[in-house]
Amino acid sequence: MFGYATTEAARNVPSRAATTLVVSGARAVETSTHDERGPTVISAAPEQITSPLSLAVALYFLSSGLLKLVTPISVSRLLLDIGISPGYAPALARAAAVAELVVALGVAAGVSPASACALVLLALFTAVLVYAVRKGSNAPCGCLGDVGSGRVGGGAVARNAVLAVAVIVAWGQAVPSDLTQIVTGIGLAALLLVVPEGIQIVVDVRAARMDLIAQQE
Repeated sequence: MFGYATTEAARNVPSRAATTLVVSGARAVETSTHDERGPTVISAAPEQITSPLSLAVALYFLSSGLLKLVTPISVSRLLLDIGISPGYAPALARAAAVAELVVALGVAAGVSPASACALVLLALFTAVLVYAVRKGSNAPCGCLGDVGSGRVGGGAVARNAVLAVAVIVAWGQAVPSDLTQIVTGIGLAALLLVVPEGIQIVVDVRAARMDLIAQQE
């Protein structure tokens, strides 16, 4: 009888020890335990990868969404130019702005579906721009609301293409906390916001000069 009880107690010792180790291992970064079934390893979750490109993309969509929401006239005019009903154009402009704000928050958090939504938005915006160009529209592109003087054209389409590449490269990566990467991300966002506007202004000035020369001849 006593021998049987001693044997049963000995059999239960590894299970209790393994349980203690597992509980303490849950508080450790990395702990290995051993029981009758073999070693068990508990590891910490991997850290979130960050990228300055994610910050640049998030800042662009944040700026674009806020400007469209506050100054939606240019976007509405562009939508009217491509044949959208006056009753729907303002609502669509506001919906686009809200969608950009949601995407900005998701990209900043490193959520992969947000990156996919960003690509969908860029594809839709690019399709609208290309259609407007083919129709001969002279409306503002509305990319940044009423801010900027850029018209629909190659500058805005090129910016969307660059943004799409940035979204793909930074897919699923969160906004960085390192100061150097933050400054880099802000600089990239500024380039995305300013450079295409400048390119479009140069194109518009050149087109106006060519028209003036043609009129003088």
